[in-house]
Amino acid sequence: MEYLLDRYFFHNLPFEVTPETRKAVGQRALTLIQWADWLCKYESPVKIFQNNPYFVLLEVVFLFLCLLTFLHAFRHGGRYLYVWIGITVFAFNIECLSVSIPELNVSWHAQGVLSFFGMRVPLYALFGIHQTFGYIAYVLVSRMRLPWWAEGPGVGVSSVMLLFPYRILGTKLLWWTWHDTDPALNDRVFWTPWGLFYFYAASMCSFVWILHLLRRILLERDYDWMKFPREFLCSFFAGVLSFWLGSVQFSLLYCPLHDLFRFLSSRFWFDELSCAVALEYLFLGVLVIVAEPLNIVSEGLHQPIGPCNEMEEVRTPNLVLRREKYLCATIYDEKYFDFHCIPSGIPKQQVDGSGGLLPLEYYPVCGTAFDNRAEYITVIW
Repeated sequence: MEYLLDRYFFHNLPFEVTPETRKAVGQRALTLIQWADWLCKYESPVKIFQNNPYFVLLEVVFLFLCLLTFLHAFRHGGRYLYVWIGITVFAFNIECLSVSIPELNVSWHAQGVLSFFGMRVPLYALFGIHQTFGYIAYVLVSRMRLPWWAEGPGVGVSSVMLLFPYRILGTKLLWWTWHDTDPALNDRVFWTPWGLFYFYAASMCSFVWILHLLRRILLERDYDWMKFPREFLCSFFAGVLSFWLGSVQFSLLYCPLHDLFRFLSSRFWFDELSCAVALEYLFLGVLVIVAEPLNIVSEGLHQPIGPCNEMEEVRTPNLVLRREKYLCATIYDEKYFDFHCIPSGIPKQQVDGSGGLLPLEYYPVCGTAFDNRAEYITVIW
């Protein structure tokens, strides 16, 4: 960095710069580059395609679905566009909080061509997933003319219906990995946590309720384009607050059953949204038939590998639970991946200065074959 600044910047200035100033500028430039590298990281699409071609297809398909939802919102205009903006705010909010709050840090996305926030969030997670599931569910349910109190749960259930096959197949194809021992993830279907679906439904329900409440307070019933600042504020705060109200619903309704009682855990139209729904189900339906997860390699950030049986506390509104802090590479309960594609058997940790082993966050995991492909096909289709 210092050489580049000296050669291409300081050398061309019409005045001399002291060594101390050059060093200070170099440090600030290095800090800026580190922040930029944390904010957005590029990975070669060729490398990703060689390791996991289905993930590259996933990114392309969901970015296209996001474009379809935006075109629908833009074409209809009015409050549709503000809802799309609110869903996008929700996407940034939930993805950022999921990697910044330790109790929510329970999943690790596969590395995309562009990944954000310390290589934790691929582009399609910000512009793809939530627009496809949340926005489409909102539009479909809003056309049913349900009362406001029923529209929220309707959107929540509809979004989960769209989300379900994506989550089931995505886990098997290593589009992400889950924390191995988190108590909230114990109850699973095809290695996908049940609680995830309820939390997403609660968040989408909260988004609709907050949006209706804010519009009732700040706006009239009929849309008025001249009040676009208020429209934007309603959508923005719905996107920000829905995660927290969804967490309250999750804590009051799901956590007591799971933590305390151990309970298991009208006419057809063709437009951008019907096309998006058809493409999503067609993509996942074909993929579950042709995909070979045994050949997949997902290299990137995963649950850190470290000492076995080192525990940490996870606080919920009802209990303080315990989980293993690190993934034990020799004893773990995740049948959707293993380390068979690594020549040494398991990823090797680096030795620190004192002779101990450092936790390993960036390593490859290998897909496993379908135990029963017909069962997956039945669930997805």
